[in-house]
Amino acid sequence: MKRNSLLLLSFAFVAGFSLHVSPAIAQTSWQEINIPPLPAFHPQVPKRFVLPNGLVIFLQEDHELPLIDGIARIRGGSRSEPADKTGMIDMYGDVWRNGGTKTQTGDQLDDYLEVRAAKVETGGTGDSTTISFSCLKADFDDVFKVFDDLLRGPEFRGDKLELVQRQYFDAISRRNDEVDEIVGRESAKLAYGAQSPYARVAEYKTVAAVTRQDLLDWHHARVSPNNIILGIVGDFDSAAMEAKLRQTYGAWPKGSALKEVNTEPMPAKSGYYLVQKDDVNQSSISMVGSRNQTRQPRLLCGSGVQRSLRWWFLLAPVPHHSYRERTGLCGGRRNRNRLRSPRYGAPGHGTKKRHYARIYPGAGRAD
Repeated sequence: MKRNSLLLLSFAFVAGFSLHVSPAIAQTSWQEINIPPLPAFHPQVPKRFVLPNGLVIFLQEDHELPLIDGIARIRGGSRSEPADKTGMIDMYGDVWRNGGTKTQTGDQLDDYLEVRAAKVETGGTGDSTTISFSCLKADFDDVFKVFDDLLRGPEFRGDKLELVQRQYFDAISRRNDEVDEIVGRESAKLAYGAQSPYARVAEYKTVAAVTRQDLLDWHHARVSPNNIILGIVGDFDSAAMEAKLRQTYGAWPKGSALKEVNTEPMPAKSGYYLVQKDDVNQSSISMVGSRNQTRQPRLLCGSGVQRSLRWWFLLAPVPHHSYRERTGLCGGRRNRNRLRSPRYGAPGHGTKKRHYARIYPGAGRAD
């Protein structure tokens, strides 16, 4: 009885409160809400200067937090790697950091940086490789020394290369577990051509062919000041930082200029292409075509095609995955654990699908 009385009292209170505030809410229009203007946005212009050896440097102060971040981008990436060693730049990005320097192994660097809540990371893309750092202002000198040692004197230890190669072998053996990887991989071959650096896929023999000397030769040929752009942002004084960088890199000799790589696409003929997979009961369809860009051909696939169609034909957007989830045709997109490069695939859930690709000529530009 007591419990019922409390429930009735609570209901009466809520009902009374609702009756009290409802008229006020009903009489207020959204157009009457006073919305203050947004503050003016004036982004800082970074300080830019070039050393006599060609090193381009950008500095931008940000004193909100006692942190300093930096990244060096080096010209030259996987599109320049030899076809018979496809996958080398992805492995290069892993072993560069994990292989350590001449004075410290990668594991020792892990401990050294972890104590300082800092990180130094490396990686590779289609047209460049990168090395970055992030640290507290108080630890900048220590962390920057590690950054500089890895930039100019990495060791690429053989045991770390062997470890990465085993990981890639394992990933290659399971790259057909994820159906999206299959259709993406084959669509790229249709749009760019199977021998294009944008469509080449690492195989067991190309991964096994990469040696420590290959990584050292690549590094020595491309990591030179005239091929690097360095950017640093954080809690520092620009004048003092510039003086430090000039002292550190001013005497670094220039390297040789890099040659441009021919990446003109050679798409397949317009038509329908089927990847035969008999143990599936669903289909995955991809419509692809290359943009008319000589220097940077890109793949129009999936959402890119939708944007192109909306631009030229004013079609409404097609929320592909949302539609599939609402109608119950299949589950939504799942998170996946991958290696650094998605081209190698990853362990999946074995969803059964068939894969079709439609390639068409003259795809309009989406931008």
